[in-house]
Amino acid sequence: MQADARAFTAWMQHLRKVDGDRHTVILVQVENEPGAVGTVRDHGPAGEAAFAQPVPAEIARAVGKPQGSWKQVFGAEAAEAFNAHATAAYIEQMWPPPARVYPLPLYVNTWLRYKGKRYPGMDYPSGGATVNMFALWRSATPSIDFIGTDIDTNDYNEDIKVIGQYARPDNPAWVSETGFDAATAPSLFHVLGQRGAGFSVFGMDGNPDSEANRAAGAAHAANFKLLGPMQRILAQAAFDGRLQAVAEQSGAPQRTLRFGEWEAKVSFGAPMWGDAPPILPGNDDHAGR
Repeated sequence: MQADARAFTAWMQHLRKVDGDRHTVILVQVENEPGAVGTVRDHGPAGEAAFAQPVPAEIARAVGKPQGSWKQVFGAEAAEAFNAHATAAYIEQMWPPPARVYPLPLYVNTWLRYKGKRYPGMDYPSGGATVNMFALWRSATPSIDFIGTDIDTNDYNEDIKVIGQYARPDNPAWVSETGFDAATAPSLFHVLGQRGAGFSVFGMDGNPDSEANRAAGAAHAANFKLLGPMQRILAQAAFDGRLQAVAEQSGAPQRTLRFGEWEAKVSFGAPMWGDAPPILPGNDDHAGR
């Protein structure tokens, strides 16, 4: 751990030296999708001894439980919670005072616990800041500014569910990775609507000769081109709590947004019903796309 802390300190000092006057780098990811794969926790002698100790009082308070053993506090998720605390506490110690000479925002991204995935260490890394471990993680990492989500799915409903789960008073929505696919482009607007910190597309530098990659690049580029000129206005509106956003969603051809006494109805075209021809020319989708 001390070697990692020294390396991280040296990195932050170097970053300040080479970029402190330009601010090309605006965020620092401390770790990438931390957690254990292949086991839910350490079962060696040191791990067993630590697991036998009570849950730290501040962690028990964070999850709203009386202090006790890991099994008493977390039940069936005890092993995962134990590993999450160990992982988060380790990462917190990588940010010693010398590293704070360049106070950029810090985040850790998360390999998510997708629907149907139940087994930590097998279906997803055990110990990461998954939604069931989120309160524990935020308590154990006060130096980390926010937790990012790596959303590797084209399931639109799952996507917006995750964005909502991580948009909390103690954490802004921050999509640190999303699939390089045209289908993920609308998710940017859900992050905006949650007054999120950002939206990062993974693999933008992929094979330019791929038709799918060209379509994905065009979809995401169109969003950034649209929003770029008004980013300061959007940032201020989000800060003031005045920003809402909506994107087209299957089965929802119309949405209503409320701004105080005003209502804005957003329509994506007339929906189709059954197998009838489109009501409007060019509308090929039952959801009104």
